Amino acid sequence: MSKHFFQNATLRLVLLKTYRAYARSMVWRHGPKVFINSIPKAGTHLATAIIEEVPGLMQSRLHVEMWDIHKGPEAVAPIEVFQPDIEQFRRMLATVRPGQIATAHLPWHPGLYEVAKEMGFKTIFVTRKPEDVERSTLYYIKGLRRHFMHRRLMEDYQTDEERLAAVRQGIPPRFPGDAALVGTNELRERFMGWAQNDEVNGSLVLNFEDIVGSRGGGSHAARKTAIGAILRHLDLEPSETLVNQIDSRSADKKSFTFRSGKIGSGAQSA
Repeated sequence: MSKHFFQNATLRLVLLKTYRAYARSMVWRHGPKVFINSIPKAGTHLATAIIEEVPGLMQSRLHVEMWDIHKGPEAVAPIEVFQPDIEQFRRMLATVRPGQIATAHLPWHPGLYEVAKEMGFKTIFVTRKPEDVERSTLYYIKGLRRHFMHRRLMEDYQTDEERLAAVRQGIPPRFPGDAALVGTNELRERFMGWAQNDEVNGSLVLNFEDIVGSRGGGSHAARKTAIGAILRHLDLEPSETLVNQIDSRSADKKSFTFRSGKIGSGAQSA
C-alpha cells in the first residue's frame, strides 16, 4: 500500500469498506475462521501476513477496536471504563466467513473469548517486548499525520525521549471529553490475560520476536517453528514444504510494526 493510502483517511475507509463488502459476499467459503488479537504495535500485521498465506485463508478486513464495542456513553475514554458489548462483538464476528481472518486490539475479557470460541474461531494472541512496542508506537504516531494524537505528541513534547516516556506512561486528557492516549504499560496489563489464560482458553500465543525472522533481528529457525505451530493450531499438517512456502511468500510483506526504530533517528516504524 502507498504512503498516501495510510495518510488519507477517506480513501482508506472507502477501500476498506469495498473490500469488506466483497469478503462478506463469499458465503461459499470453507476453512477455519481465525481471530488475531494483540496489543497495538505488537505484531498484528506481521502475524496476519503469515497466516493469510495459509492455503484457503484470506483477510476479511474486519478489525475491532475497544471503542467499536464499548457499551458505555463514551466514544473514547480511559481503558478502565471499557465495557464490552458482547452482543455487538458477536454481530461483528458474524460477518466473517469460514476461511477468513479477523483482527482486533481488545483487552482480555472472558466474555469476548467465549463468543469467539462459540462461533468457531481459532484465537491467536500476539505479544512483543514492551520496549519495542513503545518505540513502534512512537514512530507510528509520528509518521501518521491522521492519527488522533499526532499533533499533540509532536507539539507538547520536544524530544523523542520525552515522547517515548509519554507513550509509555500515557497522555491524559486536558479537559473532559478530550482525547487521551493509554500508556503502553497499562495496555500490557490489560491485554496479557489472553496469554496468561492460553492453557485454559485454547489460544495460540505468538511472540513477535519468534515470527519476525532474521531480517527483523530474530531467528529464521524460530520463525519456521512458529509457522508450524500456527498450522497445528489451525488443525493443518505442518509439512516442511508448506512451512517453507508460507515463510517465503510472507517474508517480503511490509508492516508498520516491522522495525523497532531508534530514538532520535527520525525513522518511521514499520
